[in-house]
Amino acid sequence: MLLKTKELDEIVVKDLLAQNDLKGIRVAFKEMETADISEVYEDLDIRHCIALFRLVPKERRAEVFSHMHFELQEELLAHLPDIVGITILNEMDPVDRTRLLEELPQEISTRFILKLNPEERKMAWQLLSYPEDSVGRIMTPEFASVHSGVMLDDVIAGIYSLITISFIDWLL
Repeated sequence: MLLKTKELDEIVVKDLLAQNDLKGIRVAFKEMETADISEVYEDLDIRHCIALFRLVPKERRAEVFSHMHFELQEELLAHLPDIVGITILNEMDPVDRTRLLEELPQEISTRFILKLNPEERKMAWQLLSYPEDSVGRIMTPEFASVHSGVMLDDVIAGIYSLITISFIDWLL
């Protein structure tokens, strides 16, 4: 039976962890897909999760965190320094952050919201103000507007310049 690339990645990272090869893990986390990185954490105890999470490149942490299941996200937020948790929450997609914040106990959710940067805090309050299970909670507050008379090719080119490669991959 052939193993998929993500399964091989998980095996490699777990082998590197067993060998305590932190440099090797850091290199692997730079090359792996963020969703695959998040799957590595599923069978680990929280101690190892915290140690490994610090090895994820800072610019990828929010995306890796977004792919984790809620229980692990909650546990990591409880164990990571607040500055790390707030940084991750500030960098998360607003919809993913809203899903997480609405699942956390209210006092914890409020504590984190109050520490977000002003723009992200406003967005978080705005999305959480919509009724539970409404489309308002899952819509993105980020949008692009187009002036009348603009050609469709120009609109599409403008939109492509605004979105990230990972979002394009998700659409395809």
